[in-house]
Amino acid sequence: MTNHIIIRFDKEKYLNESIEMLELNVRLYNILKNNHIHTLRDLISRNVKDIGTLPGIGPVLRNELLEVYYEIKSETE
Repeated sequence: MTNHIIIRFDKEKYLNESIEMLELNVRLYNILKNNHIHTLRDLISRNVKDIGTLPGIGPVLRNELLEVYYEIKSETE
């Protein structure tokens, strides 16, 4: 008999993680904090249009944020 380790993904715990875990660009991190986005749940609870139009976000940071946004969304579906 083979022993297998089963890793259970705890979606709720993951979504409650701080955005600090993402190791974002400092400017992007500050933009999120200034817009009351503190956890991964806060981030993905916004619709993609809102994310792309956060005050102070330019095209480069928008692309970085959208990449992270879609990755988190796919991991939690």
